[in-house]
Amino acid sequence: LVLEAMSGEIITLQFGHRSNFVATHFWNIQDAFASQYPEADVDVNVLFREETEKRRGTAERKVFSPRTLIFDLKGSLGAMGSGGYKTKKLYSGTAPGWNAQVDVVTRQHRKNKFLRAVDDAYDQQDFDEVQYQKAEAAKLTGAAALLAKLTRRPGQDSDEDANAPSSGPLDRKKTKLAELQEQEETVRRIYELDVSEGADASQSKEELEELRAQIQELQYDIHRLELVSKERSGESVPEAEKYNFELDETVQVWSDYCKVNIHPNSICILDTFDHDFDAFDIWAQGPVAMPRPALEEYMDTNVRRWAEECDRLRGFHVFVDAAHAWGNVCDSFLDDIRQEYGKKSIFSFADVQQPVPPASKEVMEKNFSLASNYRDSVERALLNTSFSLQALREKSDVFVPYSYSHLEGRFAHLDVDVKKRFHTSALIASALDNATMPYRFVDSPNSISSLVSSLAPVRSLNVSSLSLSAPLPLELEKTLLMDLLQKDAPLYRAPFMVPMLDNLYDPSKKEHQTPFAESAFIRGVPEWARRPVRAPQNQEVQCPPTIMLMMQYMSTYSCRQRSYLAMDEASAAPISYPRFFKPYLSRGGFLDSAPAPGSVERALVRSFPSLSHMQTTTHLRGWYRTMGRSLSQLDWHRLVPLYEGTLHKGAVDELGNEWQTLSEDYEWHG
Repeated sequence: LVLEAMSGEIITLQFGHRSNFVATHFWNIQDAFASQYPEADVDVNVLFREETEKRRGTAERKVFSPRTLIFDLKGSLGAMGSGGYKTKKLYSGTAPGWNAQVDVVTRQHRKNKFLRAVDDAYDQQDFDEVQYQKAEAAKLTGAAALLAKLTRRPGQDSDEDANAPSSGPLDRKKTKLAELQEQEETVRRIYELDVSEGADASQSKEELEELRAQIQELQYDIHRLELVSKERSGESVPEAEKYNFELDETVQVWSDYCKVNIHPNSICILDTFDHDFDAFDIWAQGPVAMPRPALEEYMDTNVRRWAEECDRLRGFHVFVDAAHAWGNVCDSFLDDIRQEYGKKSIFSFADVQQPVPPASKEVMEKNFSLASNYRDSVERALLNTSFSLQALREKSDVFVPYSYSHLEGRFAHLDVDVKKRFHTSALIASALDNATMPYRFVDSPNSISSLVSSLAPVRSLNVSSLSLSAPLPLELEKTLLMDLLQKDAPLYRAPFMVPMLDNLYDPSKKEHQTPFAESAFIRGVPEWARRPVRAPQNQEVQCPPTIMLMMQYMSTYSCRQRSYLAMDEASAAPISYPRFFKPYLSRGGFLDSAPAPGSVERALVRSFPSLSHMQTTTHLRGWYRTMGRSLSQLDWHRLVPLYEGTLHKGAVDELGNEWQTLSEDYEWHG
């Protein structure tokens, strides 16, 4: 990867927990891609910032962290930091429509298997470096003196530096396990004695449970580190066992699977509302959570700091949870960003997923309270989404709405559980990784401004839809790309392309109209899939590059503004990625019904070919019409008390009329 910011830098803003799920996958994908394809012609400094780090007495080294600002509510960080946290908090406030109450709770969020493995990897890296330094020092004259100097604690005569690991993480964990097992035996006896004597055993029981939890964690860590040690010595280790982090079952918050370095100045927690207890779904709660003085201070101390570090700031990526009050917080920030960085491009990605029924129709009909609460949440989400979209349309150059409740069963080669945000957010992150790649190449003629201007040929029509094929259905050593593409008609209605927005169109219908602007990005197509369609299998032929095949394919239908790019490197599937790939997929994400000869267990899918497609299309008219009709059906008598005078029917009626006008504009330009 090239580290010079030839393409100019981008600052990312993340508003809300659901958006942070997507963004965390997005950053992990960048990290995994850099590891898998270190020679790729991608400019890492477009999205990441570089700094130096010194850990445990080791030499300084370069580390990279996303150039991002992360906004979330209190209690949303989980175990992020050193060793998790236990906190007591007071739940109170005066937000509009919020029934304030006081309740003291204790929250504990332990580091899961994945986060502990990340810590162990850092520890192993530190240990390896210290061992290397000692070995190099031993080669020099006066090795003993040099070693003493290298390992001496400042101000003391000890031969061991307190900041330098003297043993590897595996040995340290084994030592710690032995200590905890001794403690567990002692506390177990105390607990049994308390019980037998009828004394209060609650404290000893709590201590015993905590010790047993720590022992169980250490036993897993030791087993995994022993596998890593075997692999380092040259033995074969099944990846599925080494990376068995059980994230599908344990992820609760986005930080549970965050692998990249997050700079402390990147995180902004709004303490007025609590992630676990507050819906944060009333538009007026935005300025309560982030008052104007706090916003201005944050702009001064954080946004401008990131901007001043840039050599050539090109624009902003914005991830926003549009169905909640985060849309209001985002709107306020975009006001200031537009005022201060008016010529910079803003590319926004909006989570517009609406609430789904909490129970079956039959149960909802019998439970009036459940049905009433669901209806309230649906109406609030609709209002928030409408206000957010209005703000994003006005202040973004292009924005891409996405949802995910419709993704169940849509990806033919994935077992996606739409109830797991961990699953759906990974697919959206992969789609956005592709969508933003065209302006992240080194010396690329494309820029963020050129892409957004091509997608919005008319300023008012700056909403684009996004589709993804993951993995691109290529059977190993068999499927030819042109066979696949030509068989399934134009790209905008190909059945292997899955729209990231619900209610956009039905791929089974034939009345699709061509988009008036589109951008396609394809990656990871191997040479065997690029053979000419009629070339004999046993004959060596020159295979055209993927970009030439895409040009040939996309020229079969007209489009006013079009761009398409390709890269040889496939989409990365980090070790933190969901394990939803079908078992017949190969390690490279190709359809392969037969596992490799002699293999006991198929290796994890670590990359996959993919194709993304952004389009500005007349099909968005139906989505706007649906939004407008839903707004006209709101029950105002139920909503007005929640907003305490901050919501007026006239403003929402005007918004509904705007959606109708936009629907007509999209239809007219089609």
